[in-house]
Amino acid sequence: MAGDAELLCLVFNLIIAYTGVSALAEEYERVKLTAYKSYRDVEMIHYSIPPQVSVVSWQFIAAVDNEGCPEMTAHIALKHGSYPVVDPFNSSFPTDVYIDKHRIYELETKASYRPETSLGFSIINPLPGSWFAIAYLPPPRDEEIKQQGLSQSCKYSLGSLALWSPSEDITLLVSDRTIEQVLTDKELYSYYKFYVPETTLSFKVILSDCFVPSNGTVVSCSMIYSVRGGAFPYLDTDAMKCNSTQPCVYEGHQPQVEQYYYITVKKINDNRKMEVGYKINVSLQVCTVTVRSTEDALHPVVISNFVHMRSSTVTFTENITHPKLYPGMSNATGSGVHKVHDGPICQPLVQLVRFKHVGDFSDTFIVHEGSHYTRTVKVDDKQASPFVFELLSFVDIGGTLKFQFSFEDDTLQNLTTQEVRVMACLRQGGLPHFREPDCGRDLPISVDTGLKVTTQHLLFPYPDPGKWYFTLQASCYLVTSMLEKIPVQCMRPVLVNLDVRTRACDDHYCGRYGICQESHRGQFYFTSCSCLANYRGWDCTDATHAFTDSQLIANTLLLTLSNLFFVPAVIIAIHRRYFTEALVYFVTMFFSTFYHACDEDVYYWCLMRYSVLQFCDFYASIMSFWVTLIAMAKLNWTLRSLAHMLAAILVALGVAYDRRGLWVFVVPAGAGLAIMLASWGFQCYNQKACYPKRRQYLLLLPGVLLAGVGLILFAFVETEGNYQYVHSTWHVLVALCILFLLPKRDKIAASPNSSAEELADASNTDMAALLDK
Repeated sequence: MAGDAELLCLVFNLIIAYTGVSALAEEYERVKLTAYKSYRDVEMIHYSIPPQVSVVSWQFIAAVDNEGCPEMTAHIALKHGSYPVVDPFNSSFPTDVYIDKHRIYELETKASYRPETSLGFSIINPLPGSWFAIAYLPPPRDEEIKQQGLSQSCKYSLGSLALWSPSEDITLLVSDRTIEQVLTDKELYSYYKFYVPETTLSFKVILSDCFVPSNGTVVSCSMIYSVRGGAFPYLDTDAMKCNSTQPCVYEGHQPQVEQYYYITVKKINDNRKMEVGYKINVSLQVCTVTVRSTEDALHPVVISNFVHMRSSTVTFTENITHPKLYPGMSNATGSGVHKVHDGPICQPLVQLVRFKHVGDFSDTFIVHEGSHYTRTVKVDDKQASPFVFELLSFVDIGGTLKFQFSFEDDTLQNLTTQEVRVMACLRQGGLPHFREPDCGRDLPISVDTGLKVTTQHLLFPYPDPGKWYFTLQASCYLVTSMLEKIPVQCMRPVLVNLDVRTRACDDHYCGRYGICQESHRGQFYFTSCSCLANYRGWDCTDATHAFTDSQLIANTLLLTLSNLFFVPAVIIAIHRRYFTEALVYFVTMFFSTFYHACDEDVYYWCLMRYSVLQFCDFYASIMSFWVTLIAMAKLNWTLRSLAHMLAAILVALGVAYDRRGLWVFVVPAGAGLAIMLASWGFQCYNQKACYPKRRQYLLLLPGVLLAGVGLILFAFVETEGNYQYVHSTWHVLVALCILFLLPKRDKIAASPNSSAEELADASNTDMAALLDK
């Protein structure tokens, strides 16, 4: 592993040496890779990328710790803002789940012993902030159930390094202030940024007066520039081409707010090696602040944010909770009355209030109306009603955002001849671009009485943090006899119930064949569905490879009822007066039955806690081997009792420490076998003859074969696909082998009621007879 880390460091040193760039790098501890069965199997890495980075490069190296282990493909997924949502089974996502796959980068690299190469991946002009990578191995096809200690241990891991080069020479532009810029013959690019406050309606970037200084000759001026919010723009897409004849104008409507926008200007064509001058100007159209009463039925909430509306300039007093204003707007005066500049009025933006509930990912967002809270809002048919709520980093991104709205019952009960439609447009980071009849590039969701759709919702697994905006607007129609819809004014108020919340993947979300589980990776935690019965998919609804209900019932019955083969062993042990052994066999049968009844996926029943049943099953199984071997050995009552008590204590200790470990079974079985062979050897020595007799070996042979076949099946043949059949066969073979291995009725002269004097006399008279009986 140390060699792999040195390789990564060498790669980055070479990058820095060849580029000559002073770079910042982040190095991460190696993470363990496991096969993907559900999202909880992924490992997570977090990167924090600073702003104004032109390129970020990752290097990934995957390795395995053992030379004999097979080479496997390590899968990596990268995403900005939140955890990437992937499904290695290629199952389709539910229609109500929204996944922006264009923002997820999926990579692959080979994990091998002492890898000699690494995987490099770069992103040009990345968004600043948190980037998350998840890593995993491909899902197993029919995974072999490997018993600890009997198979080679293969540990796969992934290491990564991130490298970026921040740009410092960025010119800050102020609204309505033109600056002149000259690029020398050695400069190809120039970079600018300007801040977009929350009250911005639109902005305009103008590049003009492009000229090339020359010695009397006329040289055309050619440049391109592009604008992007949050990070440097891409010049290969959406770039504007400019020349010296007319200015270039870029207009941004309803931009993403409370962040910097970046401008990249580049010389092109023959101007690349010339000195070029130009002027650049940015103008922001911002709205001024007003206050709407909380009695207003349209927006019955306390104002905290604002968007544009048609009205005139007003003033507001200091006893109102003021919003954060855009830079340059004063929010304090000596008179206690706050005046704002002339211009369009900011329409109140409804801030949904967060209600924190017990448990992770269980917060709700509702409207604060006066002294109480409500989920019902009135929707206007003249203009869109804007709303906003905020999701927190690391707190909310591991759950699922549920956005749902529906008609209020009064609206449905008071319907006239009109049909009512309410359109919601949803966007993260800025107000949606609502334009009747759709939402443009933003997410649309609607309810319509004409289509009998009264409730709609969208689910966003692992949503991005920050402010989420949405608008609601009503539309009413009259349906003619020709089934034509004519837009009309709504005759009655349109009331809508909002249900905005973060949620875990509860059992309802994961369906009948899934379990919602919360996982932690250091400071990051998230919920995901763990599918049962071979179901797949994000919400465990893909039944392509799933077991049917009849198969699930048959599996449960096989694993439980196969333990009934211990009944003959119990009867034989009682008949031959092996009462301790009979009790152990019965306990083994009892706990194995109820452990497997509790261990199944769908059709299960737990008599007690799963951990208790599992312990008792493992413990009783090992003890059944032990008491059988001790019964086959010729020991007196004292030694037999001591052996049973010592094993009871040590086996319980071993099972509690590591119940699936190889040595927990090998040590008791080996010790019992050694005791049995030693006692047989002692009998041979004293009787001067082979013990047991040859005829008895013929009776033991079937039992040894049954036990041997059972152990081979258990240790080397079991897989996830055949578990129910092979393990049930193991139950049968182990139970049947007892019928042949348990010796006939014990004739020890020294019974448990024998006195000490009788035992001493027997010992002095014939020690061999005492051991033989």
